[in-house]
Amino acid sequence: MNAIVNAKRGGALIQSNNGPIGLADRFHGLASILDAESGNVDDVNHPFFNNGAATQTLELVEDDPSSARLGRKGRVMTLEDMDDLIDRVTAARPDYIMMHSRDIRILRVLLRNTGGGTDASQIQRKGLGNDRPMLHYQDIPVFRNDFISRYEAVETQELTLSSITDADTVVLSGSVSAHMDHLLMRGNDGVMYRYPIVSGQGSATINLTVSGSFFDPEQNKMVERQAVNTASLFTATQDAVVAERIDGSSIYAGCWGEFKGICGFTSANNAGLKLEYVGPREDENSYQYRMKWYCGFELYNRLALARVYGCLPLGA
Repeated sequence: MNAIVNAKRGGALIQSNNGPIGLADRFHGLASILDAESGNVDDVNHPFFNNGAATQTLELVEDDPSSARLGRKGRVMTLEDMDDLIDRVTAARPDYIMMHSRDIRILRVLLRNTGGGTDASQIQRKGLGNDRPMLHYQDIPVFRNDFISRYEAVETQELTLSSITDADTVVLSGSVSAHMDHLLMRGNDGVMYRYPIVSGQGSATINLTVSGSFFDPEQNKMVERQAVNTASLFTATQDAVVAERIDGSSIYAGCWGEFKGICGFTSANNAGLKLEYVGPREDENSYQYRMKWYCGFELYNRLALARVYGCLPLGA
């Protein structure tokens, strides 16, 4: 579940808990494929033709005139966004929609609030291979995958690190926009550190909170912040990103199948999914199983995969 979305995205990180999101030694996952996706300048008949730029990512922008965030990237998704996502998969009818449980809850709220009063429980059918009901949208099954990050940076500004003044002050290559509240920099230890910006917006010199800890989605665990002047942690002229928010997520849709969409493949007929019993957990009343599948991963048609990027939680 982790690798199918996040493989080969992020730095070389130490494996922890359920494993890092930046799985560097695996195949390219959905996020990595879409990060690198570009359009076709000759594909003028594509309904989302973008003159050669990427077409398979819908990046949400706040369009509510009453919102203080009007025009900034990121907002709460709508059912129209779900329709747009499905329409971008033009290779074939999508076989799946995949999202974090937070976005599934938002989808259920949207379904309950439709004019016809259609409750989310009515948009359920038998699951794949069992009799348990499963949420569908436009007859497409909706899969829950909590390895889809809900901590993506939204409304960002890319700069570089010019110098470090002291433990909690840095100078960047340009002025930080007034509404930016977070600084993200990858340390030489591989961790993408996240610092709240205390002051300095509107200038190139910003003051940070360097105490406490933050949740690192790449390692799936809490990480202690380090002073920015910690020896050898950061390097002058390295990339730095300032962001308004760090609570965004993505929704994926696409097709499965050889020569049509996404396909996992192996080098032997008996190299399929294997379920291995590991034993009882030490800290709770449950049992552990390990699912193994040594395979490659291929997207045969770039138009068989799409995503909505910049989904914010309700109330944003």
